Amino acid sequence: MAVLGIPSKIFGEEIIAFIEKKDDLLLEEEVFNICSEYLQVIKRPSKVFFVDFMMVGPSGKILKKKMKEQLMEKLGI
Repeated sequence: MAVLGIPSKIFGEEIIAFIEKKDDLLLEEEVFNICSEYLQVIKRPSKVFFVDFMMVGPSGKILKKKMKEQLMEKLGI
């Protein structure tokens, strides 16, 4: 899972979560339920995107910057 912020007109930035989906059993609603149980309102993601694989660099770290750039292009921000 990777969490990052994208620009928001209302709040300045909103939280987006990327989850690498291993199977079809995990639903977006379940992710929101788990987050509401363990996280404060201000720390919960407003959107969840399921991806087939996370972009990782040679060291194995998730490339959040590249993921954010692609999402911003896709959303037209």
